[in-house]
Amino acid sequence: MIITLFLFIICAVAICKNASKSLSEKQKFTDIVKFVTALFVVNGHLFVFGGGPHSWAQEMNIGPLCVSLFFFLSGYGLMCSYERKGAAYFKGFLSHRLGRVIFPLITAYIVTLPVYRIVVGEIDWHTVFSTFYWGGPFLRFSWYVTEIVLLYLFFYVIMRSSVSKQHKIYILTFLILLMMGVLIATKQPIWYIESLPAFMIGFWFQRYEKISCNEFLTGGG
Repeated sequence: MIITLFLFIICAVAICKNASKSLSEKQKFTDIVKFVTALFVVNGHLFVFGGGPHSWAQEMNIGPLCVSLFFFLSGYGLMCSYERKGAAYFKGFLSHRLGRVIFPLITAYIVTLPVYRIVVGEIDWHTVFSTFYWGGPFLRFSWYVTEIVLLYLFFYVIMRSSVSKQHKIYILTFLILLMMGVLIATKQPIWYIESLPAFMIGFWFQRYEKISCNEFLTGGG
């Protein structure tokens, strides 16, 4: 897609511009990116359901790209915070990180279910709880909350282990690849899978950020 390619080029230039600063030091830029990606995710869902068969409607559905960008920034941000704070970073990690994604999900359910009851009809509470991990008929696209929670847990457990820092990254990479393999083997929807590599790219990019940007700017010279 032309728009997708255009956004990738913008992100690459913005990240590598002024290579003396890391991406983590460009707080204003990353905040804007997160805000724009959130808007485009909503935009993508609108075009999926209401855009019709027109080619321009498909062109505007860049939700998957935006979710991937969010996952990239999450992986990058977690590794930056760990590098900066070390073991102290994990004090209150679970309550802080998980609360930031689970609380909005629960809030969304509190708002959505009464509306569903009024507009659609009776609520099957067994369905509510049995499909909570992906949203069921109530919040169909909340699956990413389950994924990001699993990734946070992987990160928390592995980074707190006693193995070397390099081995921690290898193990975390292996777990995410294993997760992708399980999703593929069980024939889960492709959107459950396609953003996971971005999380890995995020923490690997943080590790080699300075080298990568210098190579990009100098052309390997």
